[in-house]
Amino acid sequence: MKLSKDHPLYALWTQYKFVPLYWKILPIFLLLAGLFVADQGWLPWPLPSDILHRLYFLPIVLSGLLFGFQGGLTSAVIVTLLFIPHWIGLFSAAPIHRGFFEEIILFYAFGILIGLLVDRERMESRLRQDQEHLAIIGEAAATVAHELKNPVITIGAYIRKMQQKIRFDDPNRERLEVIYQECRRLELLLKDMMHFSRPINLHFIPLDVNHLVKEVIDVIQPQAETNQILLSSSLDGNLPPVLADRSRLTQVLHNLILNAIQASPPEQMVLVQTSKQRGQVRIEVTDKGCGIQPDFQEKVFAPFFSTKREGTGMGLAVSKRIVELHQGKLVFRPNQPIGTTFMVYLPIGRKTAAPSPSKAKES
Repeated sequence: MKLSKDHPLYALWTQYKFVPLYWKILPIFLLLAGLFVADQGWLPWPLPSDILHRLYFLPIVLSGLLFGFQGGLTSAVIVTLLFIPHWIGLFSAAPIHRGFFEEIILFYAFGILIGLLVDRERMESRLRQDQEHLAIIGEAAATVAHELKNPVITIGAYIRKMQQKIRFDDPNRERLEVIYQECRRLELLLKDMMHFSRPINLHFIPLDVNHLVKEVIDVIQPQAETNQILLSSSLDGNLPPVLADRSRLTQVLHNLILNAIQASPPEQMVLVQTSKQRGQVRIEVTDKGCGIQPDFQEKVFAPFFSTKREGTGMGLAVSKRIVELHQGKLVFRPNQPIGTTFMVYLPIGRKTAAPSPSKAKES
C-alpha cells in the first residue's frame, strides 16, 4: 500500500528520514539488548521463552524497513550470534536449546525479504521522482525554447544582413561572424530542447542493423576524413533483424559515431562493431580519445551536460531515451588506458513495439 502525500504517516516518515543515523540505530540496539538480557534469564520475564524468541523478529523487521537489504541481513546475523549462548550453554541461568536452526532460517528469510522489498520501493520512488523532475524540465525547456527561438533567429538574420553590407576588410566583420555563430549555436540548443521536451513517436519495422551501420558510416565518412580519423567497422554477418524505428536509430548511431570522431585525436581510429549477445544485438562505438573523467561519468546522459564548448548536451540524453523506448539500453565503458566505448543493446525477437509516450497517455 502506498501512502499519499496528505496521509499523516507519510508526513511522519518524511520527517523521520532526516533523523541522524545513530538515533535510528539506537532503538534497534536497545531492543536487541533488552531481548538478550531477558532471554538469558537475568531479568524476570512473564512470557514463555518461545514467545520471547519470536520477538527477535522485531529488530530484524525494523532494520529491514530502515536500512533495506543490508540492515535486515545485518540484524539477522546479530540475532544468530545472540543465539549462540543457548546452543553451547554459556550462561547457567539461560536454558539450553538445540532445535532453533529453523528459527534462524526464518530470521534470515524475513530480513532479506523485507530488505529487498524496501530497496525496490525506494528505487521505484527515486525513479518516479526522476520522471517527475524530467517532466518539469521538459515543460520548462519547451516554454523557454518557444519564447527564445524567434528572437535568436531574428538576431542571426540581421547579423547576416549587416555582414553583407560592410567591407571585407572591416575589423567588425570578424566580430559579427562570431556573434552569428553564437546565434546559430543558441538556435541549435533551442531546437534540441524542444525535441527533448516533446513525446517521441516511433514507427517500428524489421531492420537490418549492419546495413544501417554501413549507411551511417558512409554519411559520416567525410567528417571523419576532415578530422583525420580512420573510421572502421567490424560487423557480425549472422545478426538477425530487430524491430526498430529506422530514423530514430539512425539518429542514435549518427550521434554516437560523431561524438567518437570529435573525441579522438588526429590519426586515430574509431571502431564500430556489431554482435549478438544473450538475445540482444549489441552495437559498440569505440574511440581513442581522452576518456570520461570519473567525476563526469554519472552526468554523461544528463540533459544539457557537455564537455564540448560547441555541444548542447542533448545528444546522449535523447539517444538514451530513444534506445529505452526500443526496450533496450545505452551504456558506456571507459577503456584503459585511453578511450571510451558506448554500447547499444537492442532486444531480438520482440513481437510488439514499445508504446510511445503519447499513446500511453491516451490509454
